[in-house]
Amino acid sequence: MPLFDMSLGTDPESTGYENILLRGMYLGFTRAEIRDKVQEIADFAGLGSFLDMPVKTYSTGMAPRLTFAISTAIEPDILLIDEGIGAGDAAFLEKVKQRLEDLIEGTRILILASHDE
Repeated sequence: MPLFDMSLGTDPESTGYENILLRGMYLGFTRAEIRDKVQEIADFAGLGSFLDMPVKTYSTGMAPRLTFAISTAIEPDILLIDEGIGAGDAAFLEKVKQRLEDLIEGTRILILASHDE
């Protein structure tokens, strides 16, 4: 699973919920699998009723929250990470840190590109 361009495949005209389904299918989920993860993704993103609105109405910090939540809702065998995520408040960034640690622990192969030592 690549975490390079998490916005790839996001449709700004579609709602957050519609994008969960769309991006989930791009990531290889079946419709049933992604529907089973909708609540988990919604809870992690923390966007509440904004998920009913088109993504084009989101702030610059809201869209990455949604795409990160979708992109990290699977357990990959191979994980490719380029830097990380820099959007969100301190509480969300703590959730991101924990989610990434969990993904790294659960993956068999990790490839990390970073400029940070």
